[in-house]
Formats: sequence, structure tokens, C-alpha cells
Amino acid sequence: LIIGAGLASLTLTDLGAVDSGTYQVVVQNLARAATSDEVSLTVETPPAITLQPESRNAAVGSDIVLSVTAIGSEPLAYKWSRDGVILPGSTGAELVLASLAPSDAGSYTVSISNFAGLLESEAAVINVIQPVVIAEQPSGSSKVLGETVTVTVAVTGSEPISYQWLHDGIVVEGANEDAIVLENLSAVDAGEYTVQVSNPAGEVLSDAAVVSVDSPPEIVQLTGDQSAPVGGTMELTVVAAGNEPLAYQWVKDGVLMDGAASATLALANLDTTDSGSYTVVITNSAGRLESDAIAVNVIQPVSIVLQPGSATAAIGGKAVFEVAVTGSAPVGYQWKLNGEPMSGQTAAKLVIENVAALDGGIYLVTATNASNSVDSEAAELTIRTPPIITKIAENQQAAVGETVNLWVTAVGTPPLSYQWKRDGVVIPGGTGDSIELTSVNSLDSGQYTVEISNSAGSTVSDPIEVSVAAAPQIVSQPTSKNIGLNARL
Repeated sequence: LIIGAGLASLTLTDLGAVDSGTYQVVVQNLARAATSDEVSLTVETPPAITLQPESRNAAVGSDIVLSVTAIGSEPLAYKWSRDGVILPGSTGAELVLASLAPSDAGSYTVSISNFAGLLESEAAVINVIQPVVIAEQPSGSSKVLGETVTVTVAVTGSEPISYQWLHDGIVVEGANEDAIVLENLSAVDAGEYTVQVSNPAGEVLSDAAVVSVDSPPEIVQLTGDQSAPVGGTMELTVVAAGNEPLAYQWVKDGVLMDGAASATLALANLDTTDSGSYTVVITNSAGRLESDAIAVNVIQPVSIVLQPGSATAAIGGKAVFEVAVTGSAPVGYQWKLNGEPMSGQTAAKLVIENVAALDGGIYLVTATNASNSVDSEAAELTIRTPPIITKIAENQQAAVGETVNLWVTAVGTPPLSYQWKRDGVVIPGGTGDSIELTSVNSLDSGQYTVEISNSAGSTVSDPIEVSVAAAPQIVSQPTSKNIGLNARL
């Protein structure tokens, strides 16, 4: 139903595509309703472009396709133009340009029309790129040291054109023009120069231009100072530039080396006698040059000739471990206790002052130089502890004739020695951890102590008080008496 359409005629304004379709009217009164025949309404919409043709660059000889996407009432008619001139036969949504020629370059548009209107697209600019061609190859020259040489190339082709010069196949940084200028020529500048020229259509590499520099030898690279262990190998190398041929002669400590006449000197199965100062003399037709000295150090492996010995020390005492080594300096040391590195203990001698119980254990040292590392034998530090009394007999009371046992329990570094005393006087034979007093009498009463000693010190116990009491004796017996009643005794 069309809201508000209740008259004998229907008026539609501002028509759009949604208004297309079939229409009919229903007429009714109190008697009945009647429905008309259907009528069709077609609303024509003008063209609208949803995807414009795109500009692009293309090389001569390549194929490209320009396309446009449009909506609107069918049928849609297309006409392509280049620079405002209609292209015959170009009546589709796509325009194929095959085997591009420079004449195909231009501004392309397409006109789209139907019964409702006509629309022209935006312009798509086609650039037909002429591949780069080297019109004049670079040419070389021969110069002397310090002069300037310019190598140039001439090319044709569409811009933008890029250049990259190469020296003996290696990119020359910053050389991005149609000419490369080599100022203050040196031997290293000699060689083949080529240029790679490119544009969006492709790239081409020029012929080589040979630049010759008449120059004496010049050292470009030289091996630095070297170190290696006895029995090892080493190579000393020089890289030089200058007029070929170049002749080489290696020298050690000022003495020519037989057969050492190449850019590389190989030293095998090294011995300490190979240590020294090495130079190489380079000559050619233009001159002679001797290199800086290369210091060669053949390192004697480190070896322990005196092992650390085990030691015993008392608490608070001092312990010393020491190792002696042979081998090339510098030699580094690292002492370890029970396998753990000891902070700051990096000398050949380890001194432990004021020994504590925690210092006991297994010690070893690792000696290192540039050739190798070696561990010493293990040395044990035994901590001597003085005697400590853990338990002792209590004070004793006994009767004359009885037996008294006195004893003590102590810990400390063995062996422990004992000496019992009564009132400060040594008791003969009282040299054990206990003493037995048999058939005691009053002379055995007193204060008993025991002195315990070992290699770490001695200690004296607290006194044990021993009391010997005599048994009671009746010296006067009671006698019988006869007394009267109520008398007092």
C-alpha cells in the first residue's frame, strides 16, 4: 500500500530507482471493491562511477589495461579518449593498450552514457617509460699518485634515472651521479669502474673503465700483534696496493726469513723461539716499503711445579697455602674452598688470618694464562679446636672404705690428654677421662679438678668436692644402775 494515495490519480515526485515497479489501484464503495490492471513504471538512473581508471607508469613494449566501474540503468555505453580524442573501437569498461609505444602516453578518460544521462571519468595519466640505454660507455685512464681522474657515462631514457658506481664490483658509497671523481689518487683507487644505471623501465650495467695508478707499494691492511700457545699455529697477513707485480719478504727481528716471500706468513708448531718482532718488505717497480712491526708472543702453557700442602690451624690462628707455577706471564690465580671461588683470593699465596671454624675444608687454586688453565691438587685445612668440657661428675660424699668414681666428658681435636689433681696436687696415674678412688679415707677428701689439653690448648674443670665421713664408734658404753622410786637419773 502507498500511504496517502487515496485519490483517483497518483503523483510521484523526485523519482528514484526505488520507485520502479508495478502499480494498481483498488476502488471500492458500499457495494463492493474493484482492482485495476497493473501498470509498470521504469525509472532510468544516470551513470555513476564507483571505481575510476588509475594512472600508471609502464615501459615501452609492455601491456596495460585501464578499467572503470560504473552503475546506472542499463544499457551503459562507453567511449575512451586519449588527450580528448576518441579512440575508435574503445567501447567497453576496459581499455587494453598492448605493446606500448611512446605515442601511447597521454591522459585517458572514458565517457559513460545511458538514456538518463552522460558522465566522464577522471583522467588517468599513462607515462610510457623509455628504458635506459648507455649512449657512451665510461673510459679509463692512467694517472700518477695525487692526481684527479673523472670517469663519465652518457645515457638516454626516461627520467628519473639513477646511477650507482662500482669499484672492482664493490659499491662506492655516495657515487650516484653520471660521473665519479677520484681526487688525490692513491694505489687503492686503481681498478675497474662500472656504473649501474636504472629507471622504472629497467637497469643496465656499463662496460668497465680501467683506472691505472702508477704507484709504489701501499699497505692497505696488516695483521695486528698476535699471541698463541706453544704448538699452535699463526698466520701473519698483509694486503698491499701498488703497481703489479708486488714482491714480499718477511723479516724477524731484523733477519730475513728464508722462503717467506708471499703476502701471508704461516707459522706452524709454534715454539717460544718464534716470539719476536715481524715485518714485511714490499717492493715493485715504483718503490719499496717496510711494514710496521707485528709483535708475536708464543705463550708457554701454565704448569704447577709446587702444589699447595694440607695444613692444620687452631681457631684464631693463621693458615697459609701457596702454589708455584711456570708459564708465560701474566698468570692469573683463583682460589676455591670446597669448589666455590673465594672472593678476592687471586694471588699465588693464600693467607687466612684469624682462622674460624668455617674456614675448614678443601682448598685448590686454578692458574690461568693466555694458553691454558690448570687446577692444583686439593689441600685440606683442618681446624684444631681446644678441649671443651661437656659434662663432669657432681660433688661426692662417701664413707671411709668406700669407692668414689670421678669422670669428665670433653670434645676437641684429638688426642686429648687428662691430668687429675686433688687440691692442686697432681694425682699419679690420674691421666684418663675418669679416676677411681678405692677404700677412701679422710685423706681423700678435697677438691678434685682435671686439666684437659691437646694441640690447640688446655682447659681446667670446675672443682668436684669429695667428702669422706668416718663411721661412728662408741668409745664409752652405758653401765647398769639400781635406783629408788622417784629418783633422778
